[in-house]
Amino acid sequence: AGALVNRIFDPALASWSYDEVLGEQIKAPSLTVLVPCYMPNEQQLIRQTIDHILQHLRYPHGFTLIVCYNTPKPLPIEAELAELDGTTYTNEHGEGEHTLTVMRVNDSTSKAHNLNAAMDVVNTENVVIYDADHHPDPGSLMILTSFMQGHRCSCVQGSTYLRVTNSLLALIINAEFFVTHFVIFPAQQAASGTGFFGGSNALWQSDVLRRQVFRHDVQTEDIELSARTLLSGNAKIRFCPEARSGELP
Repeated sequence: AGALVNRIFDPALASWSYDEVLGEQIKAPSLTVLVPCYMPNEQQLIRQTIDHILQHLRYPHGFTLIVCYNTPKPLPIEAELAELDGTTYTNEHGEGEHTLTVMRVNDSTSKAHNLNAAMDVVNTENVVIYDADHHPDPGSLMILTSFMQGHRCSCVQGSTYLRVTNSLLALIINAEFFVTHFVIFPAQQAASGTGFFGGSNALWQSDVLRRQVFRHDVQTEDIELSARTLLSGNAKIRFCPEARSGELP
């Protein structure tokens, strides 16, 4: 309970509670959005996710969205994605334009391969990672950015919920997600002094993430990378459950 109270009164979240702060570009470092995708499993999802991020995710200036994907065989959707590569989109929530980059990672067999390939071309101060089925809340990226600056950390991990709740089971799972992200994880952080990277809906300082390579030979590349990052002694990971992103069941 104490951890939840601390979250409610955290001053690092207050400064980005209103839409007018979107114009304060000094608080918004250059940014790349990474969306790793596995084809063909996620081919039906990726266009909706691209549209959601480019149209609804708020940021004061333009960012680059990199869709890095792998596929065991050629697919029709690849031609459609190739036509979108390099397209620019008006930033409806600030200045500048967003740019879409589509990257097929040849010889990739994992999310880790895809992310490592994308990080090779990232040249921005910060990078945020979303899975292909994630639709982050419009203001979530702003909250992550504010939290990172307020707490001077290297990575901020947001929370997740099911964005399709058409069954009793989905509602129960969402309730469990809420308790996990808003009570259990903050309590663990209060006890241990650190959070951990969960693989999606997380903002990183690019130079910190670049020093750690995702391993494709482990079961959970996100937790393994978290452990190596923390053991390095020069990085800090925190939880920020108020930065929410909806995923599919």
